[in-house]
Amino acid sequence: MAKDHYLPATLIARFASQDGAEPRRRKVYVLRENGVVTRSRVDTIGYANDLYNVDPMMFPTSGTRSVDLTWDAYESRLAGALDHLIEGSLSAEDWIDVVVPFVSAAFGRDESYEARVIERLAGMESEDEDLSSIHALMKSQTNININRIRERDRFAARALACAWELLEFDGELILPDMGFVPIIANRDPDEVVYFMPIGRHHGLLLTPRAEGTIAQRAPTGFALRIPRRKCDVTAFNEELARVARRFMVGPQATLATLAPLFGSRTLAEIDRTLDFWPFNVETRRLGGMTSVVSDVIHGAITSLDGVYMDGNSSIAALEPRAVVVGGSPKRLASHVLALTATGLELKVHHPSTPESKMKRFLRLLRNGSAAGRG
Repeated sequence: MAKDHYLPATLIARFASQDGAEPRRRKVYVLRENGVVTRSRVDTIGYANDLYNVDPMMFPTSGTRSVDLTWDAYESRLAGALDHLIEGSLSAEDWIDVVVPFVSAAFGRDESYEARVIERLAGMESEDEDLSSIHALMKSQTNININRIRERDRFAARALACAWELLEFDGELILPDMGFVPIIANRDPDEVVYFMPIGRHHGLLLTPRAEGTIAQRAPTGFALRIPRRKCDVTAFNEELARVARRFMVGPQATLATLAPLFGSRTLAEIDRTLDFWPFNVETRRLGGMTSVVSDVIHGAITSLDGVYMDGNSSIAALEPRAVVVGGSPKRLASHVLALTATGLELKVHHPSTPESKMKRFLRLLRNGSAAGRG
């Protein structure tokens, strides 16, 4: 059986107090759902056997491990990229190739993703035999794992539509097994931000924005500007503890203090928060945007004229010989992206577009009855 890490071992290793040992052999303090704190080796936690397996008949090129291989594309470079991010020397290329995939994959890679999807489908149960068969197919391991890739793509588009900040903390962060936390930052107006710990004293805060600069032009291509600020660690650790499902990693004393908050947010509450999207260009309409941004940053395209975003490209890449039926249609990249003299700009809210769908979604969300996924 394969040990599929839903938290990259290289990430967990960044929360070890000693840096000398090989990352996977470092030891960290772990608080588990039974309330017991142990000191465990990095490579013995944060995994499940054959978690990402798919039907090899559907994926003859890469076989059973097709989905798991997509995480490998960035993991080998992750530690270095996060170090460069903290140092302020991260290149735009490493950001789009490594950090954006790492951040976005977290939202579909966690072990609880299957339970979250099944809970979403619970309201769709039907006595109709045909519909029941469809729902059973949707709950199959292969379908769940294919949809992990779609979830990654959805949040990759959101990540690009966010303002990024590097937060520096006065104390040590914890790392829950979910790897991230969506936080309701404001109620009026509603605002949800995403926070992800990337080391003992650093984390990424992503705040959705209607428009902004993705990357700035530089003498040799594109460059990033990720501002940083200092923060108190207490409130963020409390939010992280609330989304832990099976374990959380951190300083022994901090874990003991946070134990009463362990897993106090339900999966349904977390999923409802993740559903929130305040702009009138829904994220399902941004499928394929990450590939276009990558091509721009790498210099593969210098104009967006006639460039389309293909929302099915990631699914098709899982099996090159497959034909994707249905799914997301191609859309012009220029609807949301623009190449200007100063950089690559994005706009995901268009005031001239009727806002009735967005307003209706916000009203339903406040009433706790929002359906569908933005």
